[in-house]
Parts: sequence; C-alpha cells; structure tokens
Amino acid sequence: MKYKLLTKCLAVGAVCCAFAGLPPSEAKSVLAATKPLFASVDRTGHVALENTAGNRVSSVHAGLVVLTVRDKSNRQNFHLIGADPSIKARTGIAFVGTVKWRLSLVPGIYRYYSDRNRSSGRTLRVTR
Repeated sequence: MKYKLLTKCLAVGAVCCAFAGLPPSEAKSVLAATKPLFASVDRTGHVALENTAGNRVSSVHAGLVVLTVRDKSNRQNFHLIGADPSIKARTGIAFVGTVKWRLSLVPGIYRYYSDRNRSSGRTLRVTR
C-alpha cells in the first residue's frame, strides 16, 4: 500500500515539477530530498515527533521537511522553535486539527513543546 502511495506521489510531483519547468529527472530528486515528519500533541500536552515508520525522531539531516502536525487538544498546542530564527511554527491553543508545514531546517538544536506544558518538550538535533 505504501509503495502505491509513493508511486502516486512521485507521479503527482513529476507533473508539478514539469509545470514549474523542472525536467522529469529532477522531479524524483526534489521529492526525495523532502523528508516527511509527523508531530502530535494530546490533551495532556504530551508532544511527539515521529518518522513515517512511527518511530520517535531525535535527529535528522538538514534540508527540506514536510511536518504534518496533528493537534488533538483545544487546551494545548504544538510549538517548534530552533536554530533558524525564522522558524517559529505553532498551532493555536484552541486549534484542533491537522496542519502541514514545509520547513527548511538548518543544522542546530530545535525544541518542540506545548506552550501550556513546556516541561513536556523535547529536542530535535539537525545535522549536516
């Protein structure tokens, strides 16, 4: 099932890259360079950051990341700050739902937490 989805994503990406003026040979490299990550925050303020296999992520290589955040609480939020001062991504406290952020991570230490429960926060190391 994952392979069918990946094939569809590659096909859609190739079409999008074609419209953007990129040759098909570069379409796969553009998509491959984008790493998917998944974050969540629950009602208690517990935050998690995982890869596609569902394993906790504590380190990634620098580059493009698509971060899908699932915020399950109207009393907590997901907040990501880090080495790049321009990255201050967060969901609202009252927001419940899913958002996708396309981020360009630079090497350094990033922190993610809920603003109402900062003690439950964790760190993400971004390496070269």
